[in-house]
Amino acid sequence: MNRKALFIARVDESDINNKGIIQKIKGQSIAHEKLNWSTDRIANRSQRIFFNNHQIVDKSGTPTFLFALRWYQFITPAVISKKYDLLWIRYGLSTPSFIRFLNDYKQKYPDVTIIIDMPTYPYHKEWRGIKGKVVMYMDRKNRRKLSKLVTLILHSGPERKIFDIQTYYMTNGINHIKKDIVKDKRDHSTIDLLAIGKWQKWHGLDRVIMGMSAEHNMVLHVVGEGPYSSTLRRMVAKRGLEKVVVFYGSLDDDMLTDLYQRCDIGIGTLGIHRKKVRYNSSLKHRHYCLNGLPFIYSGVDSDFPNSLEFIMQVDESEDEISFDRIERFFFQVGQEEKLEQRMQQYASQQLSWNKRIKELHDKIFIS
Repeated sequence: MNRKALFIARVDESDINNKGIIQKIKGQSIAHEKLNWSTDRIANRSQRIFFNNHQIVDKSGTPTFLFALRWYQFITPAVISKKYDLLWIRYGLSTPSFIRFLNDYKQKYPDVTIIIDMPTYPYHKEWRGIKGKVVMYMDRKNRRKLSKLVTLILHSGPERKIFDIQTYYMTNGINHIKKDIVKDKRDHSTIDLLAIGKWQKWHGLDRVIMGMSAEHNMVLHVVGEGPYSSTLRRMVAKRGLEKVVVFYGSLDDDMLTDLYQRCDIGIGTLGIHRKKVRYNSSLKHRHYCLNGLPFIYSGVDSDFPNSLEFIMQVDESEDEISFDRIERFFFQVGQEEKLEQRMQQYASQQLSWNKRIKELHDKIFIS
């Protein structure tokens, strides 16, 4: 009989800026199915909660903070009635309802394996102000109880244990391989940079903007929205860069594909150190690679060592990324034959969720 897994994520699927995260969760789920697991998903869409594609909860109009605080309370009746071998949970802070949910499920099904997928650690720098202090106090108080409930934490950093729970080293992966990459063969009058993100300060895109000039033959295409977007727009206006920095907001897949075909270099995460984090497993890096787009990043991403010809690693600092260095990288990768195909082959062989999930299962489950 097939084993059963439930994937749980509170991230809002109705927000197009969360598309990369949703693809990640689906990729993890599909990789389990290829190992003959049956899978279900609990998903959140605009304060409505779905079990697979069936709505089980509607809390539309509930204050956002209260909805997040009670989210696991809302899903408990639907989940506790079903026996799973594995609960796979994207971590989103330890609330009282989260701890009660885990405790209730563990009491009813003591043999269940509970895995937490940790997006970022440490994460306290993401929370600021009075609200941040309140949230972190709640999280610290409740997460002490996790060690008795959680089997394993998935994490891309060096920590062997988090919250006194054993970690398993796993970087982000990809869940599909495109067959063809069609690059725009136009004559280059500009170097076109593509930056994709749900923009936060720690993405470090300001480091690129600071290094730009209206006189340079370089255009930055910015896709996505986030809390830091307004700051980036103000920075561009203040520096008079409106003609060379284009903000698109969120784009559908077809429009994004067009940009991938037009652009020359991807902008990865350049400010991860602002969170006091060094290890960088950004989803955008993997998608740049999948789409054959050489890219720039800072920190340590073990899937993309500096020896690879299609990446440019920069210092973890507040220094601007100079146009001259980007230009040199552009001409360097431009001399590489069939680079896009080699990048896609690398993605297929090294970055697939199928490979990562099989390695994890080989380690923690006995056939």
